[in-house]
This record gives sequence, structure tokens and C-alpha cells, in this order.
Amino acid sequence: MSGKFATNALVMSLGALVYNILRCMGQKVLSGSGAPVRHTAKRRRLKTVMQELIYQAARLVKSSQQYTLRFSRHSPGFRAFRRLLSEYAFC
Repeated sequence: MSGKFATNALVMSLGALVYNILRCMGQKVLSGSGAPVRHTAKRRRLKTVMQELIYQAARLVKSSQQYTLRFSRHSPGFRAFRRLLSEYAFC
């Protein structure tokens, strides 16, 4: 941590924001239909959300000056990840 109070406050605020985003992802995506679940639950732990969505293996492919993510054909979390991106697409 830094010796400056403002820097520490910024780091803590960003950490809280990221935590809340991951928690929201877990509640919206992993509890819905077509989600890769190991067992039924209404709320997922942060570690489970990261394992199921964030740790998906993908390749970053550049084609005609546009980057895309290529997932495996048999990726268990791809449908949930695609649904999340389609709901919150910024482009």
C-alpha cells in the first residue's frame, strides 16, 4: 500500500467495484439456464465465478484490424459468457 491516503482510498474503491461486478456476474449468469453448474445454488462464491467465467481458455485473434476471442468448441462456460456479453455489450 502507498503512504498516501488518497491513493489507498482509490485502490480500495476499485477493488470494491471489481468485487461487486464479479458478484453481479455470478448472480446473473451462473444462476441462469445453460450455465455450467456443479451443483444448484442461488448465489455463487467469488472464487466459483472466477473459475467458471474468467478462467475460460480462449485465443485472442486479430483479423482485419479487429480483435476477437476464440473459445474452444466444447467450452462449458461459453454460453454463459456469450449471454453476459450480449446483455452488456458496449459496442
